[in-house]
Amino acid sequence: TLRVREGLTALSNMDVAAEAAAADGLKEVRFSTTPVMSTYLLAFVVGELDFIEARTSGKHNGRQIPCRVYTTPGKSAQGRFALDVAVQVLEYFADVFGIAYALPKLDQIAIGDFEAGAMENWGLVTYREVALLVDDASTSSRARQQVAYVVSHELAHQWFGNLVTMEWWSELWLNEGFATWVGTLAVDHVFPEYHVWTQFLVDDLQRALALDALRSSHPIQVPVRRSAEISQIFDAISYSKGASAIRMLSSYIGLDSFFRGVRAYLKKHQYANASTRDLWDALSEASGVDVTAFMAIWTGTIGYPILSVTELSGGSQIEVRQNRYLSAGSAADAEDQTLWWVPLRITTSDAPSQATDDVLSTRSATYNVSAEAQWYKLNRDTVGIYRVKYPPGAVANLATAVAAGKLDVNDRIGVIADAASLASSGHSNTTDFLTLLRAYRDETEFVVWQEIVLRLDALQSAWADEPTAIGQICALARSLYSPLAQRLGWDAASGEDSLASRLRAL
Repeated sequence: TLRVREGLTALSNMDVAAEAAAADGLKEVRFSTTPVMSTYLLAFVVGELDFIEARTSGKHNGRQIPCRVYTTPGKSAQGRFALDVAVQVLEYFADVFGIAYALPKLDQIAIGDFEAGAMENWGLVTYREVALLVDDASTSSRARQQVAYVVSHELAHQWFGNLVTMEWWSELWLNEGFATWVGTLAVDHVFPEYHVWTQFLVDDLQRALALDALRSSHPIQVPVRRSAEISQIFDAISYSKGASAIRMLSSYIGLDSFFRGVRAYLKKHQYANASTRDLWDALSEASGVDVTAFMAIWTGTIGYPILSVTELSGGSQIEVRQNRYLSAGSAADAEDQTLWWVPLRITTSDAPSQATDDVLSTRSATYNVSAEAQWYKLNRDTVGIYRVKYPPGAVANLATAVAAGKLDVNDRIGVIADAASLASSGHSNTTDFLTLLRAYRDETEFVVWQEIVLRLDALQSAWADEPTAIGQICALARSLYSPLAQRLGWDAASGEDSLASRLRAL
């Protein structure tokens, strides 16, 4: 129960059960009792607020859920986009999780001065204004997409984090990594035109790989002994590497098996606490695969591998060897003790839409590839958390495939990102990166160019004190960018999608 001034709006996790006048110009607002929940999710908001309201369809929740977006006075119309996203995503999550949203209402509120980007308080989600509000006249397509993602991420927590809560902060990734992955899944469901899984490769996977290549990184699941340590693990490892691990696992066992396990996990542990092991157990039972045996390595161990490929038997076989990858160079023996479980997903020009289910779990192993194939590639669709070093001939063949448009967009991103990273760390020659880079002259996809621009900028920084080299790099950049600039022009074309607009701005 809250006592507040008349004229102010009082909000909490649950709906208002009763409201009555009190003495001295106050009113008393009594809220319904919450279900059993963690105390960090409790929220009260009091202020001068406007709101807009809509209801979900009720198709998967079994009832229509009233949803509101609250703002400071005069800004409520800017909450329409987030409200539209929320009513769709609440139904989507009720469907894929197999459990209806647990509370009688969902409120979202934009706060002008808010420390975090957003906070998933059960039934009363708080946001920075920039993370929730969209001005149709001025908000960019990138910012609009980000609002859709943040709303989806926070609503994922209403199940993963609120309905079932981590046992302790050591399991933070279980909340944030999963919400990052399934939030992206929800945005892809509502807005397939955003191509968010392709953007995920740059915004999340490459971000995680960059941080986790440092000696100072930490495992996804890290012990937290004191409350002062909690804030240190809200980083790209818990969020982005955690989400990438979920993406790799769900790809391996299949989405159907994955969500069967998730539904069993949520049903068993609802209104209680759970651990990473509880999730692995549920996924193992649903898929018939011992998930714990290989995913414990990914969540409990720092770093990730580089896979070095050697061609054997005239190109009909390849040997794949794994070692820990460090951006500072080769790992010392003491740093290179982990043997990761690595789904190889080998694809070739003979069947580019198919990938093998080979898994590397030893230091090295040999695999068959077609000697007649024009090219082969590991990590189809760039799902795995690792870098690949190819022999020079294979790099040249991949460059030819890129130039001929034979690789899908996710693979084009993965190939250039790996080549640039390996050149930077000294694991391969810069010429391999440049050989590949020239093959992207006719590239059309925004996200691929986003990765190329980042890598070219890093190359220029590395040679900043060498004027001759910088001149050559700039000449290469002009040869790549000029055809693109000519194709796009200065003005947006009629019916142009948001990614094309962002590409022109890039």
